[in-house]
Amino acid sequence: MNLAGNSGEVFATDRLTVRTWDPEADAEAAFGIYGDPEVVKFLGANPQTVPDLETMRQRLALRLASQSDSEKAGYWAVVQKSTQTVIGALIFKDTPDSDGQPTGDYEIGWHFRRDTWGQGFATEGASALIGYAFEARPDLDRLIAIAYPQNLASLRVMAKAGMSPVGMTSKYYGVAAMMYEVRRG
Repeated sequence: MNLAGNSGEVFATDRLTVRTWDPEADAEAAFGIYGDPEVVKFLGANPQTVPDLETMRQRLALRLASQSDSEKAGYWAVVQKSTQTVIGALIFKDTPDSDGQPTGDYEIGWHFRRDTWGQGFATEGASALIGYAFEARPDLDRLIAIAYPQNLASLRVMAKAGMSPVGMTSKYYGVAAMMYEVRRG
């Protein structure tokens, strides 16, 4: 993993560049992810697609404005190096409880365009994100990831990225989900 680099770049892997979203330039690519019912069906307590390009642009702008550099956490675009195309998103954040309040438990997450599934991008991104998170936040001893138990693909990514199953939890987002963790080591 290569930390930092070009303006907006957070880190890079062999095949991926993880960078800050550009709400204007990236809205269409993001809409290709979050406008797809198959991609969003396991996201949150009430999964819904983003209805249109303008709403996507606004959501990207809001997320960008709410990110704190001091926290080193974020919601970032994932660019496939070979095509220079945004193919997904990586998330590193303080996981909210059912009321939306931070719990102090930091999670990693990923969302990828459906036509990129099964190519190892999520595992590559998640593995690199674990390294980034522990390097950027030396105060954290563990990271978590959660997914609905029916989301077998995400559960496989968690395991392949070196995370271990903890069990079911209802502590986050107000949903019952399978939790995995990885400890600094």
